[in-house]
Amino acid sequence: MFAPAGKKLISMRAMVNKVIPNYLGSKAASGLYQFILNNVPSHHIYIEGFLGGGTILQTKTLSARNIAFEVDQSVYSTWAHRQTEFNLEIHNKSFIEHWPLIAKKLPLPLCFVYLDPPYLQTTRSSSHRYKHEMTIDDHKRLLELVHTVKTNYMISCYDNALYTEILSDWRKESTTAMTRGGVRLETIYMNYPADPTGETLYAGSNFTDRQRIKRKVGRMVKKIMSMSALDRACVLHAINTQFFKSSS
Repeated sequence: MFAPAGKKLISMRAMVNKVIPNYLGSKAASGLYQFILNNVPSHHIYIEGFLGGGTILQTKTLSARNIAFEVDQSVYSTWAHRQTEFNLEIHNKSFIEHWPLIAKKLPLPLCFVYLDPPYLQTTRSSSHRYKHEMTIDDHKRLLELVHTVKTNYMISCYDNALYTEILSDWRKESTTAMTRGGVRLETIYMNYPADPTGETLYAGSNFTDRQRIKRKVGRMVKKIMSMSALDRACVLHAINTQFFKSSS
């Protein structure tokens, strides 16, 4: 994960779903945003195509550059007042319509795009609706777009035949989550291999596993910090040489 030199990496755990509370389709459910973050690859530029409540933006490590699209004017205005806080460039435009234009100006190999569009209405049990829904044709256009503009994408949905057919060669992971309509199987599709060097804030398969990893990391950091400056420098150099050879 990348951040500007000298800028503190910020974990927004305490701010989950606080910018726009109770947003329809929010990923703030316990275990859900952690599941998504554990599948985020290493990247320098983070893009959200359908920002909404912005749970993933709020809980991931902030990237050097963050870009978002939001067509709902009221949601856009709320985020626009907070964009400095999140180092965010936000566009009150359709991702499907404007992503190809903005993508031309970006180093796409360094980007990661998370897409959480309004789910296909046929897969949703809740009667709540978005102000800006998507038709089946809109979903088809979105899936065509991610095959046209090449970069790393993750797409959230409830599993359905359309996505299964068009994204048949993408990696697929699922988890159960509590939603307004009850317990549902949330699915993410990804066009990149699993990346253990990606987001690690919530590494672990469940709460117990995350706590185990957190304690283990804490012990190791404490041990390294207790070393002399010379010993610590040697250990860190050895770790960098062993695990990050491509950047040494």
